This record gives sequence, C-alpha cells and structure tokens, in this order.
Amino acid sequence: HHLRAAHFAGMKRFIETGEPHLVGQGRNQITALRKSGEEFRVEISIGMASDHQGMIFISYLRDITKRLADEKELKTARDEALAAETAKSNFLAVMSHEMRTPLNGIFGTLELLGNSKVSKKQRSYLDIAKRSGDILLHHVNDVLDISRMDAGKMELVEDSIDLAQFFEDVVTTNETTADAQNNALELRLDNLPQVSVVMDERRMRQVVYNLLSNALKFTNNGTVTIDVSTETQADGQPVLSLVITDNGIGIRPEDQKLVFDRFYTQEQSYDRFASGAGLGLAICKNLVEMMGGTIALISTVGLGTTFTVALPFQISAEKQPTVSAKTKLSDISSLQGQEILLVEDNEINRLIVHEMLKSNGIIVHEAHNGQEAVELAQSQKYAAILMDVSMPVMNGMDATRIIRSGSGPNQKTRILGLTAHALAEEQERFIASGMDDCLNKPVSQTTLLNALVTATITSEPTAQKTARYLIDPATFEGLEQILAPERLKKLLTDFDLEISNLLQSFALMQNAEDMDALAANTHKSVGSAGMIGAHSFQQELRALEQAAKAGDTSGAKANASAVQLAWPATQAAIRTLAA
Repeated sequence: HHLRAAHFAGMKRFIETGEPHLVGQGRNQITALRKSGEEFRVEISIGMASDHQGMIFISYLRDITKRLADEKELKTARDEALAAETAKSNFLAVMSHEMRTPLNGIFGTLELLGNSKVSKKQRSYLDIAKRSGDILLHHVNDVLDISRMDAGKMELVEDSIDLAQFFEDVVTTNETTADAQNNALELRLDNLPQVSVVMDERRMRQVVYNLLSNALKFTNNGTVTIDVSTETQADGQPVLSLVITDNGIGIRPEDQKLVFDRFYTQEQSYDRFASGAGLGLAICKNLVEMMGGTIALISTVGLGTTFTVALPFQISAEKQPTVSAKTKLSDISSLQGQEILLVEDNEINRLIVHEMLKSNGIIVHEAHNGQEAVELAQSQKYAAILMDVSMPVMNGMDATRIIRSGSGPNQKTRILGLTAHALAEEQERFIASGMDDCLNKPVSQTTLLNALVTATITSEPTAQKTARYLIDPATFEGLEQILAPERLKKLLTDFDLEISNLLQSFALMQNAEDMDALAANTHKSVGSAGMIGAHSFQQELRALEQAAKAGDTSGAKANASAVQLAWPATQAAIRTLAA
C-alpha cells in the first residue's frame, strides 16, 4: 500500500516522458503483496516492445522469499566461520605472546644464574629447571605449528645445508639426552653429496629432532641408529633417505596406524613413563609431506621401531654451506662500549636483557614504551635498538615507523624486534614497519649478542629487503609482465595520488557523520593496495575501513594515524621495486 503512490507516479511519468524506471532495466527486487495481505520480496523484469497495435509490456515475476532466506543463512554461516577463524587467529597471537613473555623471564633468569658462581647442587637445580622450561617451550611451539598448518600459513624457506655437518651436529646436540637413559647414539652416512643441498633447514631439523626424540624416549639401555644416504630416482630427482632405528619398546600393531594422529600417545594411563602431548609425529608427517616427501614406520613390540623418511632435494649453487646446527657466540669485542637502546615495558624482561648486555660491556639505555623510545631516538645516536612490540602508550611498530620516517640520528640505525609474537605473518608486519629483524622470546644471551654483532656491523637497513616485505614481489612482477612500462608507471602514480587524497581527508574527519564517506574512500584504496601487492599497508587500510563502517570515531582516528605512519615506507618500497 505504501508504495502504490510512487508506482502510479512513475507510470504517469513514463507515459508522459518515456523515461523508464523498471522497464528495460533487467531484474530488480521489489516488495509485493500477497492476497493474504503479507508483504514479500519478488524479482521482477519488465520488457517493452511496439508493433502496429501499439505498446506491449512483457513482465516476469518470481517469488524470491526462500532464496533470500537461504542467502541470509549462508551469509550468517560464512560470517560465523570467519569470526571463528579470526577469533582463533587472535587467540593464537595473544597466547603466543602471553606464554612466551614469562618464558623469556624464566629462561633469561636461569641463564644469568648459570653464568654466576653457584654450587654443584645449585647447578643441578638450574639444569632441571632449564630442561623443564625446554619441554614447555617445545609444547608451545608444537601447538603453534599445528595451528599454522590448519590455517595454511606454514611456509617453507630454502636454505643451503651441508648434510654431513647437519647430522653430526644433530648427534652432538642429542648425546646428553641419549646418555640420560644409557643409550648409544650412532650415525652412519653414505653417499652424501660433497656440496651443499637446498632444503628448509629449520623444518628438516624439526623432523629429525622429533623422530630422534621419540626413539630415545622409548629406549632404555639400548641403541638408536641414524642412517643417512642419498640416491637418484629414474627421473633424475635426488632423494635423501633418513632411517632412524631403535631397539626400544616398539609400537603395538593396532597403534601403528594412529601414531601420526594429533594428540595420540601410545601410553594413556596414569603410570605411563614417557611424557608428551602427542603432536610430534603429526607435525613430522605434515612437514615431510609439505617438503614433497614420504614417511613410514615398521615396528615390533619389544624389539624396536624404524622410521623411514624420503625427501627430495636440490643441489645448491653455493659452494659453501650457510647453516650449522650449532649456535656459537660471535666475537663480541666490537660491542664493548657500544650504546644500545632497549625498549621494553615488561620490568622482568627489561632487567634480564639489561643484565645480559651489561655483563658483556655494553652500555644500555632504557625506554619503557614506544613514545619514550621515539623521544630518546631523537636526542642521541645508538649502535642498535632492541624494540618490543606490544607496549602501552605507543607500540613498537608505530615507534619504528616514526623513527624511520623522521630525520633524527637513528633514522638508519638497525632496529631489532624483541617480541613474544611468534606467528610468521605477525613478524612480516613487524619487518614491514621498518624493523630489520625479529628475535623471538625467549631469547638466549648467545642469540641476542650474535644479532647485535651483525646489527652493529651492518648499520644501514637494506631497502630491497624491506621492500620485499612491504610489496609482494610475485604480485608486482605479475603487473610488470602484463602492463607496459608507461601503463605501470601511470598505475603507480594514480595509486600515489589516491592515497595522498585519502590522507588529506583525514584532517576533515571530526565526528561519526564523516564515517560513511571515510569507509567508502578507504574501501577503494584497500582494493588498490591489494592489486599492487602492498599487503601490509592493505591491512592498515582494512582496519581503518572496518572502524569507519562500525562508526567507531576514536578507533578510526587511531587507525588513520597508523595508515599515515605506514604510507612513507610503502611509498618508498614501491619506488625501490619500480626503479
């Protein structure tokens, strides 16, 4: 009833002027009325034709009540799934941070105590605490790895490895564990290449350590053997064969098909003698398959178990291997007398890192949040900056952006993120903000000092490295392939102008009435940023768009500030890659 006046007015206008509203405009959704008086949604299409008899209208009408209900249900299910996935990701990020921060305090304190003068009995207590902490950290890492795999965010990184040295280091590292249960650990190498090979060193180590740990855990007064060899398949593909054999308790036949399941443990009774969350073998299987390999087992109860892994690899172009399992302390004499800025809001972590540095002759200046860090960085030159990420007043990313975009004495000083945020996608954001590298908490004194040696030797950040984090190379290279140079240049110029206009609009943003326009303008830029591969900047824009859509004025202003801080580095990265 309430639409009839408008309908008749539209018909009158059409008869008088010929100007159509629904006629010839394709399918439209309108509200209709049932005989019962119930309003419902219909899809209508009206066409028009003329012949010698006059004007003819052809109308098509369909009840879409059920379709709209189905679409609403589907959208609700999608939104709930996306919300659940977002909640899961946020939970992982928060728990990663919340668990690693106190672990950093525990490990750091134990390391400082271990470097002090303690009695033999006290050192045994320290060793027990350290081993317990290692187990806890191992469980935390396992849970995070499983979650990364579920989210499809586990990525492989190619490294150059000397296989012989790699496995010798593995044995050296695990000898203490073997000795604890009176086990002999034997390594047999056969037909290994005399040059480096290309594999993901970190994931390879994870697989080997998990399998070896399992073998040692379930073997007492026995022998664990690691056989490593290589062969070439018929198609020319070289394959690494890894066979880990123990003469431990073995695995029951009914359990053998379950050992690669998550959270499965062979012993589930209260009197089991081996601890574990049951994630190690599940992670091994996932990693091996990600690397294009296979994993299998043969076991007999009371006689032992053999795990066999086959992994494809490539010969490295490098003449010398670039990785080693052992972490050795670099020559730190160059650090003595150097002034380092430590930015950390957690009092315990600040004390521990301060002592780690001070005990090696380093002069430490402290900032308790990002705002203090920015102020100190404007007044004095530092050899390097250790920057926490989650802090009150101003976070580490915003502080880094301000230091990088300013003209102060530390604009090119290397900034190392010191963070409990362990997820890879988070660390990419930290690098994109201008940090040169990230150190995961808990961080050892050796790792910290080695990173500072490298940072102080190479004092200027690499523009190409930062650019690769800010702009996805594959997306940008794709644009270069499909667009002529002049067209690509115009695209980048238009994007630059688009963002400049968006930034200028921020100054006019005063209240909730401006939010709709801000959301619309930002939405356009979100798409543009994604098109050229500026994914980190795109995340900042998307956060601004969401705040504006929600009418959150204060949140939108904070997000707008983050966009302004992120833009100069993104702009410079685009120019670096386009040069």
